[in-house]
Amino acid sequence: MLRSISGLNTIAAAAIALSAWATAAQAADATKVALVPGGPHPYFAAWERAGQDAMKEFNLGAADYRVPQKWELSVQNSLLESLLSQGYNAFLVFPGDPVGSNSTVQELTENGAPVIATAGCLKEPTTASFCFGTDTGNSAYLGTKELIKAMGGKGAIVVDIDANKREAAEKAGALATVDGNAVDALEQLTKKAGEPIRAVIDLVGNAKTTQLGFDCLTKGGKLVIVGLFGGGAPWALPLIPIKAITIQGSYVGNLRETEELLDLVRAKKIAPIPVTPMPLAKANDALASLKEGRQIGRAILTP
Repeated sequence: MLRSISGLNTIAAAAIALSAWATAAQAADATKVALVPGGPHPYFAAWERAGQDAMKEFNLGAADYRVPQKWELSVQNSLLESLLSQGYNAFLVFPGDPVGSNSTVQELTENGAPVIATAGCLKEPTTASFCFGTDTGNSAYLGTKELIKAMGGKGAIVVDIDANKREAAEKAGALATVDGNAVDALEQLTKKAGEPIRAVIDLVGNAKTTQLGFDCLTKGGKLVIVGLFGGGAPWALPLIPIKAITIQGSYVGNLRETEELLDLVRAKKIAPIPVTPMPLAKANDALASLKEGRQIGRAILTP
């Protein structure tokens, strides 16, 4: 079973520690870790410093940040194969594609190099040791709900397949909730909205969630995709101009947007999302909590 765990900026350093653990059969100073994102992006910049810190902390032979020249799966795969030939024997990889990356990951692991999917997960079955990422769905909703309220909005209708998360959303003030797995999910959304739906924020980003988001939008609506689960766009291309839909990706903001966000949080005294600190020794408990849907908000592993 591929596992995921929630974390913040310490994710890369903690995952490198797990890479060292995964190669415990050899001396730590013989472990050469490569940190490989999907392409160039400031979101991953902290990995370089995390690699340097982890190399000292765990006495690794190397922990190097290596970036593909562009966001193409073939470019990332070629880089991974090249790094393997250069002697790197453990990999932290942001999968360029949750399905398409698996063949290269299998090649790496068959050559004795463990792979940890980092900041994004691979589709099972996979030979990756595990997934180390951020479960953003519920925590992102709770934060978004508070921001909508602060900006004078009415709130949001929440779609989630987990009953516990829907209950948490209702307690947090959601206008309504819908089970995304329900056969009549689209009809429920339309009925509970009571008016045309003009905007959807997709915090999962797979074929099923984007399809539902696209289908429920009225003409001229906007779909903002935040989640990175992966897969292909499921809608027919002619429907985009016919419905005059705007599809926008939102991955990470810039400094100005961050400053505006913090000013809004301070001015409106926005309630923080629930955060549960847990010692690193209880990582398995945190994983179980995520898997069983018991974790509300974020769980942060601390050394």
